[in-house]
Amino acid sequence: MAPTSEDLKQLRASRGYTKASITRLFNFTSNQDDVDLSTIIALEAKRTRIVELFSEYEHCNKQILAIDDADAENVASYEENYFHILTTLNEAIKIKSSPSSETPVSSCQNNYKAKLPTIKIETYTGKYSEYTGFINLFKAIIHNDRSIDNVQKLYYLRSFLANEPFDLIKNLPLAEGSYEEALKLLDERYNHKFKIVNEHLNSLLDINALVKSNPINLRQFVSCVKQSLSALKNLNVSTDNWDPIILAILYRKLDTYTSRAYQLDRDDTEEPTVHKFLLYLEKRALALENAEPPPTPGKSHHKAVVNVTATAFPACSYCKSNHRLFDCTKFKMLTSSERIAFSKNSSLCSVCLNKHNGKCRFHFRCSTCKQAHNTLLHPDSANQPQVSLVSNLGHNGVLLPTVKVKLYSQTGSVVHVKALLDCCSQSSLATTKLINILGLTPSKDNSNIIGAGGKGTDTQYSIPLNVYSLTMPYRVTANCNVMDKITCKLPQNEIGLDAINIPDGITLSDIDFHQPSEINLLLGADIFFQVLLLEPVPGQQKLSAQPAEDPASLHPMVVNTKLGYIIGGGLPRQQSSDKSKNESSVCKTANGFFAT
Repeated sequence: MAPTSEDLKQLRASRGYTKASITRLFNFTSNQDDVDLSTIIALEAKRTRIVELFSEYEHCNKQILAIDDADAENVASYEENYFHILTTLNEAIKIKSSPSSETPVSSCQNNYKAKLPTIKIETYTGKYSEYTGFINLFKAIIHNDRSIDNVQKLYYLRSFLANEPFDLIKNLPLAEGSYEEALKLLDERYNHKFKIVNEHLNSLLDINALVKSNPINLRQFVSCVKQSLSALKNLNVSTDNWDPIILAILYRKLDTYTSRAYQLDRDDTEEPTVHKFLLYLEKRALALENAEPPPTPGKSHHKAVVNVTATAFPACSYCKSNHRLFDCTKFKMLTSSERIAFSKNSSLCSVCLNKHNGKCRFHFRCSTCKQAHNTLLHPDSANQPQVSLVSNLGHNGVLLPTVKVKLYSQTGSVVHVKALLDCCSQSSLATTKLINILGLTPSKDNSNIIGAGGKGTDTQYSIPLNVYSLTMPYRVTANCNVMDKITCKLPQNEIGLDAINIPDGITLSDIDFHQPSEINLLLGADIFFQVLLLEPVPGQQKLSAQPAEDPASLHPMVVNTKLGYIIGGGLPRQQSSDKSKNESSVCKTANGFFAT
């Protein structure tokens, strides 16, 4: 017989009674005094009761959902209450069961057991370099504790996760096997040695430069270097022979005075090592501490408070937030002309970007032109028009060279892209679609791309992309202007391969060069001539079109590059479609004309 509305009413009444009982137990366990005064027998009875109640609660939910699938019960809230009750009762029973907690009944009212501090593990938010430390600490404290069952361990694990790691396991059912499955999911997602090593290397490369040496800055610098190197060694990465490379990186992070003092102090007869370099910085930090003047009674305290306040709460003159202007993301997103205009209108120092009277006490130099101004105020050459031209089509068809390359997205996944090699373009281009697929955020960069006939197209953003070859271990960085569309599909018409002889032993970078494909990346002349290999191609003399009536018939050529072999040039007339026999097929783009 089908369930009726009366059955649904009875089920909801039963669930309400069960929820009230769970709530009473939750209130009991939330009052630590009530828990401490309860006996072990009472606590064990309550533990048995909460397990029965939650089982009844879930049974009612399943029956109600079978009748009314739109039931809006907040199950997650009562699950959290259940885990809190069960955990609190288990901890209290464990403490009271230990020999040290046994107290005579007559004196129990005058002696209370001190509550030990709750064990806390720093929340894991998904950073690869922090995963190993987090999971090892969790296993040592929670996982290896046999007095805690797997459901409780899952509750603990969920409480120590946030953001993506929490989302990864939050939908697992509350069952014994879910705990092991959660550990497996986390391990598969975050236990990647390649990414972990990369993050530690990046922390070493991106360590903050020492603008001015003081004991605190020097010790933080040394600590960061030691932590990164120790983490790499723990990952079995051999860093024994890295001293010259690491020292070259660290030298550039020093301020002028510390760098000069180190070069004067070190022994020229011995090879410098990272260990000796860090010892020197620690020694210098100690010397600076000892050389500080003693505090003056009645004055030093006030001065220290003023200095700390000024350092801790800097005010950005552009967005009014708590950071310096040179750290302001919004200010950096302005064009160079806008930054220069703001600096002049605000009467800021062109060196330190602060307001002050007299000569600036800093000696910064622009990293681009080495003049005495801040790098953020250097006129950006990107604001000058960039020319991007591709030859127009003559009477015969022209095959433009394309390559297949590899890019990495923000999450580390591999993305294969078909790119156009353009030796006549001063700039490289990428489509908005490609940037969205990679999950990257471009920088604001207003540029004017000049095409054929002097027609210009404004672009608002640019981004550097690391382009990897699919045929050899090679990488090149292309600074790309971002556009909605680069060109039409290339080639415009499918090209038959019967009349084209490709030399034996040649692996083309783009094996689908003859099929119309979407172009989301254009590599300009700066990249083209970097990847070009001017070595003879085996069997090149065999590459020609089949005999045609016109002896001067054009044919494509094979050229070797670091991105793989490319093929391009004039096509035999018989390769053109019926439409292209009578007229040129020209694809118009935002930056010029691409002939195919």
